[in-house]
Amino acid sequence: SLRAELRHRETVLLRAGARDISALGSAVPLARLVIVVDEFQAMIERFPDLGAVIADIAARGRSLGVHLVLASQRPNGVVREQVVANCPIRVSLRVVQRADSIAVVGTPAAAEIRPDAPGRGVIDRGDGRPVPFQSAIVDAAAIEVVRSRHSDAARPRRPWLDPLPELLTAAALQTIVTSSVAGSGGPDALAASIQGVAGEPQRTYLFGLVDEPDLQRRSLAGWSPEADGNLLVLGMPGSGRSTALAALAGAVETRHGDESVVVLGGARSAVWDAIVETLERVRRGTPVPRLLVVDDLDSRFRSWPDEYRHGILDMLDAIMREGRGRGLAVAAAVSQLHGVGQALRDGFGARVVLRLPARS
Repeated sequence: SLRAELRHRETVLLRAGARDISALGSAVPLARLVIVVDEFQAMIERFPDLGAVIADIAARGRSLGVHLVLASQRPNGVVREQVVANCPIRVSLRVVQRADSIAVVGTPAAAEIRPDAPGRGVIDRGDGRPVPFQSAIVDAAAIEVVRSRHSDAARPRRPWLDPLPELLTAAALQTIVTSSVAGSGGPDALAASIQGVAGEPQRTYLFGLVDEPDLQRRSLAGWSPEADGNLLVLGMPGSGRSTALAALAGAVETRHGDESVVVLGGARSAVWDAIVETLERVRRGTPVPRLLVVDDLDSRFRSWPDEYRHGILDMLDAIMREGRGRGLAVAAAVSQLHGVGQALRDGFGARVVLRLPARS
């Protein structure tokens, strides 16, 4: 999101013909953004790739109106040279190691501060002359003065959105779809591109929200069998595989009727007959269902005799290859990807990956 914010600000300056945020007129709303990182060392140790992001912000952020406030217990060896070079204001409160004081303010003075002087520190204000100072305690009244001073200011553009909701009901998703198509704006609005998805109700089945931090937006998660091909849902037990299939099956039934979906289940003979009948309808050219649902594809046929197991998997593979041209799609779910043969896996053009037990 922060990288995308830099790109956004560069675009605003380019369109305005300005080289610096201070050159923008009042007609171009671009608020300054202050990024505060506490325990910078711990963050970089946990997420090493963020070091490059912070260094980039330190190098380019000032002209774009993006400013850093970094705090660390042990900055020596953690803060990149590029960050140090672009952070002219250095503050060191009391530290134990002389090297830490020297690394920040160029003098060991901060390591010589008495323990009974909380808030005492050394500051280099960017002129290379470190001087001692005493921090002030900011009370609630002082904070209220600052807040009230800017209470009439317009709400700035948010650099990132809130976390995705823990629970998203179908009704809530439909409300989001309706509001986005109606053109509601605001910093949390969905991307305009989703109107194209919602504008093709006969093609796409919506099932969730997609988080796109690199674009600073959310869009609708949808499956279009004609464009995406067959769908494979991968996830450990309890991750929502069966619920995902049920949601998609319900969306297809709502749009095309109860006869449009075939769900494999029940006795072996019933499953076998359903596959045989579906394949025959595909090859005869008679009307076919819109969706064939196969849950637990990696384990459903494991206990079948070899001849029948190979036979039904071959027929399922044929349905996946030949049914697409007839408007029939397959949605299946597995808990282990290697439980499905390579040929069958290749027949799925789209995948939804839910929670898994291991990184591999």
